[in-house]
Amino acid sequence: MKKRITTGDCCFSAPELWLQRVTINSVRQLLMIITLVFFSGIFSGQVLAADPVPDYDPGKAPSNSIGFDIEGCRLDKSTEGTYDATATPPVLTCDNSAYTDGNLGKQWEELDLVSHRIESDTSGLATADETYQIIVGADNLVDNSPLKIGFDRVVNFEFNAALSTGSAFDCQLTLIGGNSTGDFGIGGAIEQIVQVLEITQTKDKSCVWDYVERLAITSSLISGSSTRSFIFAGTGAQSVPIPSKIQPQELSKSMSAVEDSLLNWTISKSANPVTFDFANTCKVENPNTKDVTVTVEFTKGDTDPSSLTATSMVTAVNPSSRDVTYDCTDVLWGVLAGAGSESELDSQEIKEVVEPGMETFKLTHVVPPGSRQLRNELTCTLAVEDILDPGVFIVVGELDAAFLLPNSDIGDGDVVNSDVVITDVEKIIGNGFTFSAVQVATGVTGAFQGYTPGNSTTGPITWVSNKQSDSGTIQFTKTVTVARFINTTGTLSDIAKLPLTDATNVDANASTTFSAGALVELTIIKNIPDILQGSETIKCNFTVKNSSNESVAFPELNFSAGDIQQMTTIMDLEPDSYSVIEGACGGLVPSGGTTQTVDLTLDIDSVFADCSDTVTFNNIVGAGSAVAEVNKVTMPIGLEDGWEMTLKGPGTGDNGITLTTTDSNPVAFERFSDLGLGTDFLLLEGMYVITEDLKDGWENTASVGCSFTINYDPDFGAVKKCSFTNKKLGTIIIKKLTEPVNGTGFDYTDDIEAPNDFMLDHGGMETFMDVKMGTYKVTEGNPGPEYDLVKLECVDDADEDGYNVLDSSIDLEKREAIIKLDPGETVECTYTNRKRAMAQVIKTESGTTPVHTFDFELRVGASVALSGTTFATGSTDSNGLVEFSCNLNPASIIHNNPQNSLLNNDIISFS
Repeated sequence: MKKRITTGDCCFSAPELWLQRVTINSVRQLLMIITLVFFSGIFSGQVLAADPVPDYDPGKAPSNSIGFDIEGCRLDKSTEGTYDATATPPVLTCDNSAYTDGNLGKQWEELDLVSHRIESDTSGLATADETYQIIVGADNLVDNSPLKIGFDRVVNFEFNAALSTGSAFDCQLTLIGGNSTGDFGIGGAIEQIVQVLEITQTKDKSCVWDYVERLAITSSLISGSSTRSFIFAGTGAQSVPIPSKIQPQELSKSMSAVEDSLLNWTISKSANPVTFDFANTCKVENPNTKDVTVTVEFTKGDTDPSSLTATSMVTAVNPSSRDVTYDCTDVLWGVLAGAGSESELDSQEIKEVVEPGMETFKLTHVVPPGSRQLRNELTCTLAVEDILDPGVFIVVGELDAAFLLPNSDIGDGDVVNSDVVITDVEKIIGNGFTFSAVQVATGVTGAFQGYTPGNSTTGPITWVSNKQSDSGTIQFTKTVTVARFINTTGTLSDIAKLPLTDATNVDANASTTFSAGALVELTIIKNIPDILQGSETIKCNFTVKNSSNESVAFPELNFSAGDIQQMTTIMDLEPDSYSVIEGACGGLVPSGGTTQTVDLTLDIDSVFADCSDTVTFNNIVGAGSAVAEVNKVTMPIGLEDGWEMTLKGPGTGDNGITLTTTDSNPVAFERFSDLGLGTDFLLLEGMYVITEDLKDGWENTASVGCSFTINYDPDFGAVKKCSFTNKKLGTIIIKKLTEPVNGTGFDYTDDIEAPNDFMLDHGGMETFMDVKMGTYKVTEGNPGPEYDLVKLECVDDADEDGYNVLDSSIDLEKREAIIKLDPGETVECTYTNRKRAMAQVIKTESGTTPVHTFDFELRVGASVALSGTTFATGSTDSNGLVEFSCNLNPASIIHNNPQNSLLNNDIISFS
């Protein structure tokens, strides 16, 4: 360290500024003067500003026995100053010999971390140690217009053990608060940035601390040596200057533009044929393959402008000794083709880390063709790594640059699609379809990608041409194959693409739709006994039904004398399961039943033999075969029609044979017919069951003879009879009335259905639906003391359907309705309750308010002849009024005189 100051000296470099000399008589007086001098602003011959330094305690100013010095690094990047790019953050290291209390040289740049050093010496200290505060800082705001800032950070205080005579224990430094900026009256800047330090130092020790100050953006604008760092100790201060050769961060740019053109290529495609039907693929003579020719034609047209590309070249100059991050936004403005005013055409962003030196980076704008009067505005936000928090970057300033490009400088670009590649993608959809493809020679070359021509596939497959520079034609032959034995449809689709640009294509589509239908044949063979003679003939009728029970054919077979077998074939049936039902056949019946089923469903694994099948009916004389009948009994009677019965068993098919009752007779039986063909259904050997479709609102109470087994010969001529008995369910309705009409909350219990209780208000109603016939009870809870049940009435056959047989009854005392519900009947019971009264007596003496008190008794059952029973007592009030607030039935009032003797024998009756 070359120079030192005490609290009584000031050692600013030229122009030197001195504090006034002050005569002191004691240390106490010295401290008072120091405080007064500091807060009076006697500094450089001027009064200090009113702003106090935050966190600084003038009472802790150092004694005049302590000396201080401040030095900075005089940077010579070629010899003394060394940039350590690997440090975190990167900093300049300075040789000890380069530290000076004079000018710090002209090689510092904006955003550099300028190395500083302070020394304190306690060799003249009388006590063992001292704790004191000093202020370290620098010029911050030097000018407002234009803005000029010198230093903007004072940080990274580190103890230098190598240069100190004391240890870290002897030299204890604490930061008081953080950096503060303001007009503190230290130096000549408008504002200063300062850091308060509190030091505890042992006697006869020299302590050295290193720290850095950051040169701000715009510090290069400050002229002369007006950017100073300082130390302020009590009333003494010392500074070191940096000259005006600080180099700024610089940003410049240029722009160029070219306009590309685009050829107008067109493409078209056709397919032949566009539809094709393979017909019945169950016929071996029908082929299951078809060739399709697909033709692609492409045509080269004229050129049009396609896009305009503007390129901004940005040059950033970083003269500092640390990396600076440039976060830039470049906005391109211009006038679109046909527009009358300027608009924003594009915006690009880029973030670059600019190392010390110069770096150039590029931004590219692609805008609509025909855009003119191009200009762009570049704005970059500069950030550096925080020296207090490595890894965190802070914004330190902003730079901008602009460029205007004359229209004449927009150059011609490339024809971007002078050569094109055509891509053709082919596929087929549809169950059972495949295809193969080969290219037909037309002069345009290309190749399939990952596909061997001629192989069967469903696709998609892709064919890509070689580069084409002129118009041409491409042709493919595609062979479509469909699997036999299925009904199906499919589509062979083909799309050709020709790229106009990297982002846009022109497309052409073509397709062929296919259909194929596998149709089956059903042969019916009929064998009969040799019973016809002469001119006798028999016609046998059949019905063919599909799996949906839809009739699809009605074949007939005719027999003459000598015929014992006839057959017929039904052609072109859809693959399905079929039932063949034999109808009338001259009194003959099939020995194996009237219905036979055959499975003519097909799938992709079927063979030609699956496309046809045969059923054979062998008939015998059918006289005496058993039949089935059913009868419907209802309670009440008269509702026997409209009930659906189903017979299931041998010969009835999966869905059985149905019969709907129509005879309106509870004792007559109705016979099952043979699938609606008008003849009796003749039962085959085996087990049969007759079931009923129960209607809503009914219960089945009995079924007799509805399951049986047929065994020939014993059952020849048998008539199997089945009977179903059903009872109609009834309805019970409970209604509520009160006098007056505002009664609420009446409880009831019942034995009709759970939860076996309910509640009604006046006008309310509880309805029980689908109730079986029987006797039921409904009971009202005690309505007292407010109400009495005065009426209970039950009406049988309330809906007048005529279903009443047994009459219902009531028990008023028990509040109980005894309901006898007959099948299908509706019974309606109504409970009526009356609310009890209240009593009030007014007593007068000689027509005025009485002066005596009168006692009254409210009696039940009282009359002129009977005294009744006392129900309540009361006495008149000052107005001669007595109120009985209980709920009353008809009663009488007897009133007495104050002496408790009978004044008169008046009896007042009321209701």
